[in-house]
Amino acid sequence: MLGRGPELCALFDSPDRLFGTEGHVLGLLAPGAEGPNRIDGELLPLEPLKLAGSRPVRASATIIGGKAASMVPAVMQYVVLKGLPQRPPTLNLPDYVRLARLSNPFGQPLPPRGR
Repeated sequence: MLGRGPELCALFDSPDRLFGTEGHVLGLLAPGAEGPNRIDGELLPLEPLKLAGSRPVRASATIIGGKAASMVPAVMQYVVLKGLPQRPPTLNLPDYVRLARLSNPFGQPLPPRGR
C-alpha cells in the first residue's frame, strides 16, 4: 500500500498487459493519478512533475506477498496491519435520487419514486 498523495501513485499490473511481457509490472509514477493531469486508462501523465532539489519526494509502501489460491489472505493481512478504510458518507434519499438522475448517461427515464 502506497501512501496517497497527488505527487505519486503506484503502478501494478499482473500479468503485464501494459508492455506485453510474460511477467509483472511494479512501479512508481510521478506525478500521481489524481487530478486532471492524467487521462483515465493512460499510463503517463499529461505534464511531468518538476523536481526541486530542496523539496524531496518520499514514498513508503507495504508489499504483501506469498503463495495462495486467492487474494483473501493478503487482504486479511493488510487489514491487520492498516485497518479498514473509512466508509464513504451515505446519501439521504433525495440526494441519492438527484445523483442518479444526474448520472443517467442515456437519458432514459428513471422509475417513479416509491417502487
